[in-house]
Amino acid sequence: METDAAVGLLLRGLEKRGLLETTDVIVVADHGMAATSRERVVALSDLMPMEAFHAVGLGAEAGIRPMPGQEEVVAKALLAPHDHMTCWRKGEVPDRLHYGKNPRVPPFVCMAEVGWVIEPGHGGSVPQGEHGYDPADPRMAALFVAHGPSFRHGVVLPAFDNVDVYPLLAALTGVAPRPNDGTLADLQPALAN
Repeated sequence: METDAAVGLLLRGLEKRGLLETTDVIVVADHGMAATSRERVVALSDLMPMEAFHAVGLGAEAGIRPMPGQEEVVAKALLAPHDHMTCWRKGEVPDRLHYGKNPRVPPFVCMAEVGWVIEPGHGGSVPQGEHGYDPADPRMAALFVAHGPSFRHGVVLPAFDNVDVYPLLAALTGVAPRPNDGTLADLQPALAN
């Protein structure tokens, strides 16, 4: 409600000053959300000893670094099939997830089934909702609304990756984008020029 009110204030202010039709306004969310619960936890300690790994991130996805000498133990535990989690070696994360090439990504990456969370063990707190699941799942869809002289009126685009917003903003502002995983191609049909 607060965000809606703030966007309304912005739009009314632009309209009052005669700028609404000459200003590009883009409202975007960074992710969707899925309900989670304490009953839907993948505990890494059920798969391997806690001293075998260091969890870099936890929740919908987890980055796992094996402790020295524990590489095979961690690989065997994580790369086996799991009911509510899929894991990959860093270099084998599917390209569509735009994840895995950065040097900061740990050796193993795991993604929970939507609504499940990955935790080191049992008993920790679990948020009521989480994001970061497979972006192909409709619950991870995010809002994108654009208005202004750079956009064609009434165009509805098929779903596109959020990483495509960056090249769009770079093009609209005339800034050369840094290397990224996005593309302007999926948003091109909405552009006026």
